[in-house]
Amino acid sequence: DGGGADVKFSRGAKSTPHQTPPGLVPGDGDGSHAAAMDGGLRKSSRSIVKEIRSKSEMAREARKAKPAPRRHVPTDPVKALTQAEILAEAATTEVRNLADLERMLRMEEATKKKAERVKTHFNGAVIRIKSSGPVTTMELRFGARLPPPLGAKAPKAPPAAKCVVTGKPAKYRDPLTGQPYLDASAFKELR
Repeated sequence: DGGGADVKFSRGAKSTPHQTPPGLVPGDGDGSHAAAMDGGLRKSSRSIVKEIRSKSEMAREARKAKPAPRRHVPTDPVKALTQAEILAEAATTEVRNLADLERMLRMEEATKKKAERVKTHFNGAVIRIKSSGPVTTMELRFGARLPPPLGAKAPKAPPAAKCVVTGKPAKYRDPLTGQPYLDASAFKELR
């Protein structure tokens, strides 16, 4: 710190001729000498700022001197239309609007025909299968029948195995020989 007080200049503040801001050499009114304090502006920066300010002031003065643009005021008075003229204009407008509507409808129809897909209709029997979660349903429509594996009769259950020892229906099979047996006593006889 150079011991000098911090000085802030506001945009509209002007210094009087007998007051010199700290860090400037007395008699330096044009700012052409370098600032003596740290952080002062460079000579090139000060001159550029002065040029920009002078250009801004000249442009502001030119705008003030230029007269405001005048609005064009029609010199011809507005002619009030008679009822017959209003009806005639409405009739021509209606004809034009109807022609525009017809043209627009034709264009829409052409666009729809371009976008239209040809759908083929199937008229035979249909099997529709729907699945939702664990449940699957099959719908038979228009005379459809179940496919052969589903429409066939259920196969007969194999005959119940009979115990080779007692001749009664067996509950178990010997793991070595594969022969059916009823209980532990029949198993002992098999072995």
